[in-house]
Amino acid sequence: MPGLSGGAMPVPGEDVTDLERRVLAAMPSQLLEKVRALPQSERKLYHTVLSGFAETGQPPGPDTLERVAAQSGVDASVVFAKLGNLDMVLTDPGHRLGVRVAYPFSAEPTPHQVMIDGGPTVYAMCAIDALGIPRMLRRTGVAISVEPETEAPIEVLMQDGQVTWKPPDCTVLLGRAARCADAASGFCPFINFFTSPHSARAWTARHPDVEVWQLGQDTALRLARRSFGDLLTVAA
Repeated sequence: MPGLSGGAMPVPGEDVTDLERRVLAAMPSQLLEKVRALPQSERKLYHTVLSGFAETGQPPGPDTLERVAAQSGVDASVVFAKLGNLDMVLTDPGHRLGVRVAYPFSAEPTPHQVMIDGGPTVYAMCAIDALGIPRMLRRTGVAISVEPETEAPIEVLMQDGQVTWKPPDCTVLLGRAARCADAASGFCPFINFFTSPHSARAWTARHPDVEVWQLGQDTALRLARRSFGDLLTVAA
């Protein structure tokens, strides 16, 4: 990220809006912009994937995806290859249209789960994704995670516009180890909840090879909202 050296923290008093811009600039994907650029036929297929996760906790199967693609007049394999190149959806090459990742969702277990009110419990790719899922679905949700290495439990309840953090001082650390082809490998493993700013700084000191930005609770929620709040609406 321009202006921050590896392992640096925001300096006290730094303008939060500027910090958010710098974090967004460093991230490899501006998802909403990519969705808006898709033709309607491809957006429909992408929306089907997101809706499947939201409704069942898992992506739709290949038969469903191929049926939706045929109804839209597109080839599912071609569309998913494009979505993969855009780092929007990642598939398992060993399975026909086997979706592994459709940000913010993961089909495979991760340290971050979200219990959706009236819906399934889903896996999120990272802490920011977990915060974004209830906002995207316009539902009450509880993000459940653990602090890296210590495995101390963390919960974030999002309900009626109110957010309750347990422990109350927990924070989010956003990091990257290298410039990678996709967010799943370059960013997501290093975007985690911590029980306190002190714990986040201690982890950072033990991992000088990871470039990090410590995010306060409000900043993390705003980034989650900007990244995923309107995703289903735009994809529809």
